[in-house]
Amino acid sequence: MIPMSKQVVEELNVAPLPEPEVLSQIRTGKPKPLGQEVSAIFKQQRQGLVAATRTGFVNDEHITPVHGGIERAVHQYSSQHYPTWRAEQPERARLFEVGAFGENLTTRTMNEDNVCVGDRATHAMLQVNMRFQNTRMLKTVLRNGRVGWQFRVLKTGNIKAGDSMMLVNRPNPRWSVKNVHRVVHGKTVSTDLLEQLADLKSLSTYHHDLVLKRLAAASRTYSLVNVRQETKRVKHLTFRLKTDGEKKTKLRDPTFRPFSFAQMKFGPQAKFSRSYSIVSGDLYEFCLGVALDDHSRGGSRYLHQEIQLGDEIQMSPGVNPNDEGHETLCSQEEIRRNIVIIGGIGVTAFMPAIKTWQRDNTPFEVHYAVRSVEEAAFLNELPADRTKIYAKTRNERLNVEDVIPGASPDGRFHSRLFVCGPTKLMNACEERAKQLQCPGHLLHFESFGSSTEGDLGDPFEVEVEEDDRSTTLNVPSDRSLLHVLQDAGFDVMSSCEAGTCGTCKVSLCSGEVIRKGVALAVEDKDTCILSCVDRGVANIKIGIE
Repeated sequence: MIPMSKQVVEELNVAPLPEPEVLSQIRTGKPKPLGQEVSAIFKQQRQGLVAATRTGFVNDEHITPVHGGIERAVHQYSSQHYPTWRAEQPERARLFEVGAFGENLTTRTMNEDNVCVGDRATHAMLQVNMRFQNTRMLKTVLRNGRVGWQFRVLKTGNIKAGDSMMLVNRPNPRWSVKNVHRVVHGKTVSTDLLEQLADLKSLSTYHHDLVLKRLAAASRTYSLVNVRQETKRVKHLTFRLKTDGEKKTKLRDPTFRPFSFAQMKFGPQAKFSRSYSIVSGDLYEFCLGVALDDHSRGGSRYLHQEIQLGDEIQMSPGVNPNDEGHETLCSQEEIRRNIVIIGGIGVTAFMPAIKTWQRDNTPFEVHYAVRSVEEAAFLNELPADRTKIYAKTRNERLNVEDVIPGASPDGRFHSRLFVCGPTKLMNACEERAKQLQCPGHLLHFESFGSSTEGDLGDPFEVEVEEDDRSTTLNVPSDRSLLHVLQDAGFDVMSSCEAGTCGTCKVSLCSGEVIRKGVALAVEDKDTCILSCVDRGVANIKIGIE
């Protein structure tokens, strides 16, 4: 079977009907220690009548908020899966007994293929890794689709083992539990299927949110409708969503998430794959500011010199995966001002945010380093009273030690830092923040993108492990780890190829890494590597799941 995350899903078949069942077991449990944590995954078999309430069985408790409640009241898992698990992981066979996945109900023939939405799908939690003494167990469950499902309790009452269980109504015959997970987690999924899944009224809030996020990041076709010269080296390009004839496409939410960037494929046979910050607009029409790179691999040169009005591109919005968590933490802080430090075309990364701050009267200041005032792109769109220019032609230097403040007398930091620019500027800001011990959630770094052609860094050797496959590869100075892995047949997904989205992340087992991307959270930097831009030092070992 092709793993879920590698499937191309264009259409769905009607799910088969489950046979009438006899309920073989009812299980409930209370929290108990599991490693260093507490988990309610351990359930005991119950005899006699068991009361089912709107939020689950009496005496059945939960630890995590995503389990239990009205939407996730009762968990069922197919007993058919346990012999398969024991065969696949014989060294842990003793752990795969009925009830091991924390299910409340056990039957014989119901499974993810023949149970449809309306019966509800569930998503395994991290305790699964500890329960089965396997750090890859959760990903394995998601990859093969043996995930189980959950029910709402529509009518309360008592049930017992031996009661009959049968299908009464099937409003969504194509949307089996497995098909839901294929569409949510598949590598390539049609937008039509995502739209259909988002419309299912019986879908849980949790999965509905996942579908909406995937829809927001879906790839769509755009055509170039306007080009103007912003500065000598920067072009302002406007792209409009391509519609089906005269029918206007209606999007659920056309707004971009904060700090979105455009992940684009363009040129002959879509040969160029690049990411650019979005200056303005929405999913119907958006604008970019693209600088002509002196060391262009062809992308910026093509957009400056070859693309024509009416030419089509593919674009999917991307965001830094850490942004949402950082915003949550920052909402709990007393933030008194935002400090923006930008160099050259880095100004495009924060143009939408600056306009939002202006509208909301949020205190902020902009420090803009450029070659000359004439080459300062979008300067006329920045508030003069909050923007300071540092022009090289005027011998002006942006000293980050003067701009980035330390903690207040109360020991707390009250400023957020937003940085995008050349590597030297980015490194200086990061080093200053480290010296000051500034919390990571107050720092927002945007990357220009992946390295230019030619020397990407020193060559290195990588030992790769994927399930039963192990091999050693050489990564030359002019190639990325991502492309070497893909050429060797490893199915590593990628999107921005600029170190900003995190799609190409793989596990780092050992070795030293030179970090060039910004998508990894601080806590992930010891265990992960961004294969599109990060470089190993001498010899490293990675794992692909």
